[in-house]
Amino acid sequence: MENNEEMTTFTFDPEEEHTGQVDLPEPLPSEPEVPEAEEAEELPAAVSDVPEPDPDPVEEPEETPVLHAEHKAPDSMTSAREQAEQMKKQEEIRKRRASRKQSESQKKKRTRRILLFVSLLIIAFIVLITFLANVIRVLVRGRTANVGPLPTQEVIVHKVPVYYDYEEPVPESAAVSDSYFADAILIGDTRVQCLDLYSVGNFKTLLYGTSINVNNALSYDCASSDGVDGSPNEKLSLNRYGKVYLTFGINELGWNNPDTFATNLRQLVDQVRSMQPDAVIYVLGLMPVSENRDGRTEYITNERIKKYNILIQTVAGDTKTYFLDCYSGVANEEGYLPAEDTSDGINLLESGCQVWYNYMKTHTVNPEDYSN
Repeated sequence: MENNEEMTTFTFDPEEEHTGQVDLPEPLPSEPEVPEAEEAEELPAAVSDVPEPDPDPVEEPEETPVLHAEHKAPDSMTSAREQAEQMKKQEEIRKRRASRKQSESQKKKRTRRILLFVSLLIIAFIVLITFLANVIRVLVRGRTANVGPLPTQEVIVHKVPVYYDYEEPVPESAAVSDSYFADAILIGDTRVQCLDLYSVGNFKTLLYGTSINVNNALSYDCASSDGVDGSPNEKLSLNRYGKVYLTFGINELGWNNPDTFATNLRQLVDQVRSMQPDAVIYVLGLMPVSENRDGRTEYITNERIKKYNILIQTVAGDTKTYFLDCYSGVANEEGYLPAEDTSDGINLLESGCQVWYNYMKTHTVNPEDYSN
């Protein structure tokens, strides 16, 4: 037993192993430590300048960053090259897209031009065919007129175009019914007032004034048969009429220059047409005065009235409106206004109003009957 105990004393205690008290070699001091630096300073200058050989051939720490730089440089160069190639490819793609868009735009333009050309060609072809068909129809009609009528089942009715001559008075026609004037307005002087006074005619509106003339026609404050007085400008702007009758000139007979009357009448017709573009416009010639009134004053004469009627007819031809020769419509065989139809030689009694209205009923036009 004692021998065993003595042997035990020569072995190391296990507790010492766990406590970490075993003698280990001291670690080498690192370069930054101060003592080595101080020792290096204490050495002589000749000795400190000679580098000591490194006992351990360990990899030099300074070479490592150089090696990393050498490895990273090719990577950055490769990345820049790839980016340049990628940008070049994107630029090529953009150019191809732009070229494709331009090509498509040019194709669309060419297609539209082709369609327009084809459309014009088709229209020209249709016009040519229609013209040739009309020529053939006229030739056929001309030949058949000399050989007698065709059989009943083969008769073809052709409407021959008729061109209206606006420089001539409206020709006489079958009397229209009173309903023809249901959408008509008659604008003028006191002779129009006579129609309203005796309730002659079926005009939608009779608009008149004592001193109205072609200069103030549209702005004149007129009396109206419909009970709503106002200017012709207001009536024509607020309402739609199928026919417009204009009678002016009796108050302008004393003007020194009749051409001024014609010029102003032409302007009045144009203004009325601009406000009533779909209406049929009649321009009425002046009616004569009675024999007793003719020549009573210097300017109220039938000769002067005839000169004014020529001017009115010329304006009708220039403006393509319909001229009514009311002078011939109411005059007696001697060319005067019948005494029994007038109260003062100018204005009309009921009988004279009826003669005037009947003339207008038998002198109407239907623009659809004419090609112009």
